[in-house]
Amino acid sequence: PRHKGFLLGTERATLADLSTWALWATMARCIPELDAPLREHMPTVMGLCDRLQRDSPGLADLARRDAARWGQAYCGGMIEQSVRDVVAHSRDGKGKEAAAPATA
Repeated sequence: PRHKGFLLGTERATLADLSTWALWATMARCIPELDAPLREHMPTVMGLCDRLQRDSPGLADLARRDAARWGQAYCGGMIEQSVRDVVAHSRDGKGKEAAAPATA
């Protein structure tokens, strides 16, 4: 399933597929610490993102231009800071400062 098909079962990519690529491929590129967990926990979605970018010269070019222009900036402002804070302080023990388990 990771290597064929589209989200809505269509023969060609739809807005749903492109929207998925725009969100998750961008997040994986801009916040590299999330790339491995995204691929581990949603391999079908990330496989779709990889396939769309590989098979579409337009998407591949867009990704290259965005990386050149914006670097690892994701969305800016408080939302980006919040996402980066969660990643930096992840509760799965893989963040820079893993939170201690809650006690009752």
